[in-house]
Amino acid sequence: MIVADVATGALIARKGACAERHSPASTFKVALSLIGFDRGILTGPHAPVWNPPADPGRVKTPTDPTSWLDLSVVWYSQHLVRELGAARYAEDVARLGYGNVDVSGDPGTGNGMERAWIDSSLRISPAEQVAFIAAMLRHELPVSDAAISGTRAIMPSFDAPGMVVRGKTGAAWHRDARGVAQPSDALAWFVGWAETDDGRTFAFARFAEGAAGGTPRPPIRLRADVLKRLPQLIGPGAE
Repeated sequence: MIVADVATGALIARKGACAERHSPASTFKVALSLIGFDRGILTGPHAPVWNPPADPGRVKTPTDPTSWLDLSVVWYSQHLVRELGAARYAEDVARLGYGNVDVSGDPGTGNGMERAWIDSSLRISPAEQVAFIAAMLRHELPVSDAAISGTRAIMPSFDAPGMVVRGKTGAAWHRDARGVAQPSDALAWFVGWAETDDGRTFAFARFAEGAAGGTPRPPIRLRADVLKRLPQLIGPGAE
């Protein structure tokens, strides 16, 4: 876990291998949202509404940007990438400096537009996640202010003592040498920022690997852990 003060850049907490890169899974939706709003493909919290494909997976209902992040809808991400096109997709990820900026996908498959961010070529570290969120909140990324405000507006929010926490979970199964997903070997994220009642803002990233299954799911467990720990780190009376 890593936590940093957005205004000053000061580290509040850093534990574990925070420089090691991993698949971002659905936390990549933060970057995709910035790109989508910046390109004018996403136009508001509830526009556009896209209908699910023939084989939608878990979410089978029409989806807008707010429900896309709330329900973590994979096919909406894939539709957005197709709307961008391969050239703009690669260009915009590189422009944002997101992790290793590699959206090529699995070697030899050409599937980067469908799954580069899902246990594939795209990788980012917890430290880079925090730097990315902080740069967004300081309006230092090469996107419009409207793209940042649009992304902030659709980010899921959660209450914690003395603060509001906004962030995105993510999870993926690792795959074996044959490319087969292993449900017993997962990675999980919770990435975002906290706005305290006294006006401070902190970026955070929490990552776990090897978190297999169980109830609740690994990213939900991580989110609960962050909501418990952040008030201890940055809330009123925190040392």
